[in-house]
Amino acid sequence: MSRILAFLFIFTMFASTASAQVIECPGALPAAHLQKEQTLKVAERMLGRFTAALGLHGLDALDEHARLQAYRDHPEQLLTKLTYLTLQCQMVLLDSTMTADARRRAVRRVFLDYVLQPADPSTDSLAAYVNQVATNGEASAEHAGVDAEIARIDTTLLQSARRQWQERWFIDPPSGKDGKPPRRWSVIIASPRYEDDGWQSLRDHQARFPDIHFELDGPFDLESPHYAVVAGRGLGENTANLLLERIKAKGLPEDSYVWRRPSASEGNGS
Repeated sequence: MSRILAFLFIFTMFASTASAQVIECPGALPAAHLQKEQTLKVAERMLGRFTAALGLHGLDALDEHARLQAYRDHPEQLLTKLTYLTLQCQMVLLDSTMTADARRRAVRRVFLDYVLQPADPSTDSLAAYVNQVATNGEASAEHAGVDAEIARIDTTLLQSARRQWQERWFIDPPSGKDGKPPRRWSVIIASPRYEDDGWQSLRDHQARFPDIHFELDGPFDLESPHYAVVAGRGLGENTANLLLERIKAKGLPEDSYVWRRPSASEGNGS
């Protein structure tokens, strides 16, 4: 059991560093050789990350207290399921053939497969949980229910001011086929040192400003190992500065700033 969890932790850490800078899945936490009390604390941290990630994808937050209570006697089961979900999510992100919309929809399916399950620790090991998924095809009992819920969420998001913000201020990098260089400016509203703080900051800002879309970026390099809560990405310099003034006028932090992501040839320069 501990070996499997350790493998999943290492895999998700590798996958997150090998994928895009944008964090769409919560990173796994080390879970091997933990005492029960430690496991509960780690599971609580992981659940907090997971709940923030749900909000990032337009999903309603879990009742964290109720879910923790359901697994209080067997926190390793909750941590097992959450760790496995991060693995599924990271595998989606590693599929470079998907469009951005298809990728977000696939990630929502991964999350909903868990969210729609009752808070019932019925699976006592990762092996049993993986076997359940392999046998049934889905972790959830109602495949049609997941599809219907995703469709409902997609419709709601498409009609929301938050999605309009995302479409206007978060620009996917060009494919490279048209020869256009990528626009590398972002608007950063917080730069927390740790991933847990990053997810919490994302949750806090999203709750306070529901019409603004925020995302979480991972550290750009080891010399500046900070996360970034961003209100826009993939912008030109003038557009980024325009957005910066707009978010300050809406009440976001005065110390928000614009940042230009260096190209590969520039290294750590700005």
